[in-house]
Amino acid sequence: TIAHSLTLALSILNIINIPQNITEFLIAATILFTCVENMFIPKIHRFRILLSGFFGLIHGLGFSGLLKALFMGMDFNLWSTLLPFNLGIEIGQIVIIGIIVLTFYILKKYTRISQKQKIYLVSIPTALLALYWLWERNIFST
Repeated sequence: TIAHSLTLALSILNIINIPQNITEFLIAATILFTCVENMFIPKIHRFRILLSGFFGLIHGLGFSGLLKALFMGMDFNLWSTLLPFNLGIEIGQIVIIGIIVLTFYILKKYTRISQKQKIYLVSIPTALLALYWLWERNIFST
């Protein structure tokens, strides 16, 4: 949250400017990496928080591209534009995490699906989608 909020603000203020196609490719790569890590390194290691922070920096750049597109040609104010947008992102993430936690709770309560199976249930489709995004956003072919 802190990391993506930081790069979101820095990019909106044009302090950081990374081409959107590179940012979108890196976002897909971070999602794929996280899925593979979840499946093959299930034990949480001490570097995961650093990776999460680094990935958050990349995702903040992606959010800034969306915000810039939404407000193209309009007056932009940090308090009336950036803050509500960022809060909306945070609320959206809380809702998504809540849905995942609820789903895992229901699976635990009513099925005999193991923790490893739950991880695969989420990680495999997400990894496949991330692979598609990497292919679709191939920055090396342009």
